[in-house]
Amino acid sequence: MTLTDEDFDPLFNLANIGISFIPVGKMPIYNPKKMKAPFDSVWQDNPYRLEDCILMILRNECTGLGIINGKHSNGLLSLDVDGYEAYEFFEQNFGRFTEYYSNLVWTSGKECRMQLGWHVPAEHWQSLKTVKVGPAGSLEFRFTGSQSVIAPSRHPQTGRYRWLIPPMGEPLEPIPSAVLAWWLERCRSIPDKVSVQEDSGKTFQSIVLDDDVKIQRVRGLISIYKKHHPRISYDEWILRSWEIADELGAATAESIMSEFYPPYKNGDYRPVFKSFKEGGGRSVRSLIWEARICDPIKTDEVLNAAIAAQRETRLFKNIDENSQLIDRFNRFRQKKAGAVPKPQPELEQ
Repeated sequence: MTLTDEDFDPLFNLANIGISFIPVGKMPIYNPKKMKAPFDSVWQDNPYRLEDCILMILRNECTGLGIINGKHSNGLLSLDVDGYEAYEFFEQNFGRFTEYYSNLVWTSGKECRMQLGWHVPAEHWQSLKTVKVGPAGSLEFRFTGSQSVIAPSRHPQTGRYRWLIPPMGEPLEPIPSAVLAWWLERCRSIPDKVSVQEDSGKTFQSIVLDDDVKIQRVRGLISIYKKHHPRISYDEWILRSWEIADELGAATAESIMSEFYPPYKNGDYRPVFKSFKEGGGRSVRSLIWEARICDPIKTDEVLNAAIAAQRETRLFKNIDENSQLIDRFNRFRQKKAGAVPKPQPELEQ
């Protein structure tokens, strides 16, 4: 699929009103259904920069991009209308579909398929959920925790997604009051899931980190722990050493621990790491858990910063030196900054 600069112009308009993005469809694609799947598994709370998504598309690393719905996109609701049954259900509850306006509408190109974007006021964000309603769940209210693939992404059947009403940089139309009231009532009837404290490290282990990024993350975590525990017992000192050693190896663990928690006596590290067994029950997940108990907000900042650093490293580690691609990418960056230089005419030889 050949894309022009104009294909990406609407995306900058979305970025300017606070919409967040992720790449979708990690290449190579063997199953067409995977073209809608997020590029990695930590996308819900970790948007990509728009220019990075564009570069990944140009380098054929992914098939397109999606927008993160809900709180990460300034309260964006994407109403997914999937076929005739969805239209009929909508009109049964809200009246004629054509009487409801949105200034953000796109389609996969399949018959009777489209999504509309509306803005939801912040005071309702905590009360709303992603829900599927209508016959076979054909009408979906997509909010926090969901994403929607948008133009100009590839589509396995129609070739690509298209704008019906492209974003022009204006604020999104507010969600109609009747639709909001109905949706709120629907969410109230859905029982909340039991809140369970999950393994804090599990999500963040699903993205592979380079060694230097791992070191950066561990140093951030142990700094948080040190601030709340200036002095620790010998047993805790051993556990922290093992947790770091499992992630970085004994030599690096000794260096970091010596900086934050010096040994109780010379040679202490030798018996500690001699008894250390990789995969023996203490890992960086345990350290994440301890840091989160101390300061959950700062811990999330450290973890998210590591993901961002790894993405940046991966994106530019083996960058294609094709000058046309680099020049094109730089134009996108300049466009986002609001300064797009006009192409200079070539000088006659």
